[in-house]
Amino acid sequence: LDDSLKLWQSRMAKQNVQLDVSVEEGLADVLGDPIEIQQVLTNLIQNAIEAMEKGGILSISLRNGVLSMDKKRPAVITTVQDSAPGIPLDVQKHIFNPFFTTKHTGTGLGLAISHRIVSAHGGLIHFESAPGAGTVFTVELPAAAEA
Repeated sequence: LDDSLKLWQSRMAKQNVQLDVSVEEGLADVLGDPIEIQQVLTNLIQNAIEAMEKGGILSISLRNGVLSMDKKRPAVITTVQDSAPGIPLDVQKHIFNPFFTTKHTGTGLGLAISHRIVSAHGGLIHFESAPGAGTVFTVELPAAAEA
């Protein structure tokens, strides 16, 4: 998370985006490729910042929890929330489709790749958004089994 945020610090300052980060103490470890997991976080952070063209609040939290698809399996739950205008309803159903974008310079691959990475790690990525109320992306990754 720290490495992903470093990439966007100057852009956040220029766009008047305030950052609120909350990391639970005793956060479980996640087994996986750190570069791929960083790519997921970077994609989500980038999208949130780009959606808040006129500034806003970017809230990121990491906490221990359980997988929503397997309530017995411990997980690390990451949420990335923005205070942007939200994702229009007609766009939401396409959000994870490769090459789908609403940006002038986007490739439409960021969320598709993020979805693939999270799935390959045995996790789940989902979002909630309402027009005018911002967006929350949630990434659930299985916690590493204790030794």
